[in-house]
Amino acid sequence: GFKERMIWKSFLIETSYIALLGIIIGVILGIILGVRFWLEPEAEFVGDFVIPWNMIIPVSLIAYLFTFICTVGPAKAASKVPPAEALRYVG
Repeated sequence: GFKERMIWKSFLIETSYIALLGIIIGVILGIILGVRFWLEPEAEFVGDFVIPWNMIIPVSLIAYLFTFICTVGPAKAASKVPPAEALRYVG
């Protein structure tokens, strides 16, 4: 009983979830790695550790936007395949 629009939206929601999760994990790991480098005893960093949110946020938004744009076409094509036909070839 899935309609084409419902399948299309589910693909976009799933892709959004995966993209946002990847972006969040990447930002967190990047911050952790930056702190580890900054706290290294051999490092000669002068000053405080600052997280550059003014650069992280736009890059994250651009990454999410490109992910969304690249997903719209394949999701639209996949939503046109009837679910019963798609399941017929599995296995």
